[in-house]
Amino acid sequence: MDTLKRLKDFKSTYTGINWRDMKFPPSIKPNDSLSFCDLRSARFDKLDLSNVEFFGCLLNGASFREAILHETKFLYCFSSPDYAPTDFITGILRNVKVQNSHLISCLFDAESKPIFANLSWPSEVLAAATKMLSERNDLRYDAVEELGNLGNPVASPILGCMLADPEWDVRASSFEALQKLSPWDFIDKDLILLKWMLLSLGDKHSIVRHKASELIETLSQNNINLLFRSIDEMSQSPLLEQQLTAVGIAIELNEIDEQYLSLLERDDLKRILLIP
Repeated sequence: MDTLKRLKDFKSTYTGINWRDMKFPPSIKPNDSLSFCDLRSARFDKLDLSNVEFFGCLLNGASFREAILHETKFLYCFSSPDYAPTDFITGILRNVKVQNSHLISCLFDAESKPIFANLSWPSEVLAAATKMLSERNDLRYDAVEELGNLGNPVASPILGCMLADPEWDVRASSFEALQKLSPWDFIDKDLILLKWMLLSLGDKHSIVRHKASELIETLSQNNINLLFRSIDEMSQSPLLEQQLTAVGIAIELNEIDEQYLSLLERDDLKRILLIP
């Protein structure tokens, strides 16, 4: 799936980006947000990451040496104990928030326990999430299926990473897992996950598009206003071709009512929806 990068009010939002093994730090700046990104072994050394939010990111081996981490947030992020820890050594940390994450770090407390190890994830969720990091397609497929069957919604954000997996069957299986998890807790608080799922309506594989439409139809039946809010937010700035396709399909999946009239005046959406 193509990467979405949207600039808004001098804040950059990076969604579904694969920066794995990136040797040179990306141009992240304070207040930016990164969601559902594969950041394993990426280097953020010496960057000012104040007020940056990492949401549902994979962080094994990511390096934050000498990085400024003031009010930085790590929400629903994951690093497995079976792989390289997240490296915060020499980082400048102040009021860092780690919530619902499982981060194994290089920093240790007086009892030699990793400072950022949030062990709230059950062992079975941890095992399945670890298997999700495999280089083997079949193991990643099995892992997302297991995460769905376990029914723990803490896994929903990291499943968002798998919507960008290079294998279509893994992406499709991720939607089936999300369907089982019913990730309303995240969608009610933040539309990041729903907007990311919407982009899969334009996936290059028909089965993934079908699985995405099934889940989005189910979610929108429960709360059509959240779907409209997602579409509306995505439409506030110029849309990439994939976003246009996704927005058009999302509108067609549901009855078009007066909420959508303002969106349908946009020439780019008219072209997608074949409206004269």
